[in-house]
Amino acid sequence: MKIKGIKEQLLLTIIVVEIYIALIFLFFYPRDGELPYFGITQALIKTRDISLAFGGLLVLLRILRIFRNPRQFVYVLVTFFNIIGFIVAFVLTMSKEIDKIWLHLTLLNLLIGAIMSTDLLFHQSGLVYPTKTKIEKNSGERKFS
Repeated sequence: MKIKGIKEQLLLTIIVVEIYIALIFLFFYPRDGELPYFGITQALIKTRDISLAFGGLLVLLRILRIFRNPRQFVYVLVTFFNIIGFIVAFVLTMSKEIDKIWLHLTLLNLLIGAIMSTDLLFHQSGLVYPTKTKIEKNSGERKFS
C-alpha cells in the first residue's frame, strides 16, 4: 500500500497514535480508576525519548541531505509523536498529575516537532530548499546540430 498525499499520511498517523495510546491505557490503567505512576509515566518517558532520538536523527539527516523527501510516513509519524508528547505533558502538568519538570523535558520534543513540521509544510514550496527555476535550468549550454 503506497500512501501518496500528506492528508492520507496524517490520517494514518493519527490512527497509529490512537491505537498506541489505547494500548498503553489498556495495559497500564488499573481497574480502580487511579493512575499508576509507574506504568503510564514509564510509557510517556520511553515514548518521549524514542521520538526525540528519531526526530533528532531525521532532522540531522535532512540537514545533511541524506534523507531527501520529508513527506514519508516515518517522518510524519515522528513529527506527530514529538508534538503529541509535548501536548500530553502540558495537559498532565496543568491537571497537576505530573510535575513541571516533565513539561520542561518535553520542550525539546516541541522544538524538534516544530522544526520537522515546518520542513513538512514548506518542502514543496521551495522556501526551505530553493529549487532551480525553469530559466536557470534552460540557461545551460545548448548543443546545436
